[in-house]
Amino acid sequence: MKKEKLLERIANLGYEMFERLKMKNEECRKENTFKLMRKARFYPLSEETLGSYIQDLENALIHSQNLLAVKYKCMELGPVSDEMVDKIAKIEVEWMKELRSKYPNIVKDKIEDFERYLRCELLTFSKYTLEKYYQDILSMKKMGINMAEASYLYLFKRIGYESLEEVGK
Repeated sequence: MKKEKLLERIANLGYEMFERLKMKNEECRKENTFKLMRKARFYPLSEETLGSYIQDLENALIHSQNLLAVKYKCMELGPVSDEMVDKIAKIEVEWMKELRSKYPNIVKDKIEDFERYLRCELLTFSKYTLEKYYQDILSMKKMGINMAEASYLYLFKRIGYESLEEVGK
């Protein structure tokens, strides 16, 4: 259950930052929806990476920084290139394409939008968290685990589905 506590902390810290933004998307403004999406996003990662990301969030709050504001500003302007982010994005984009071809009724967003969101989020991570995240990605890839699929499965199981096949009907 330690992992669930880490995910809960990430969701709570993220929502604390999110509340300060003036977002127009009403669905995202719902606290439970936001928190569930954040938990699903980070679920496949190791406890060590989750702990490091919590440190990033807490450090940002201590220094009156809002990492979500930084991410959304990056999404407006476009992400800058970063070698580690480029490596991670390449793998995760492939996973998302694989998931979309397997479950087209579940993944409807444009891959380009996913990649922009991912890159901008990764650019808010500390160097240490980014390195840990990359190691997790490489481990999942080596084990044949699709992180996107694991995230979506976590999400849909939390709202009552047994499988992605059931959702994709």
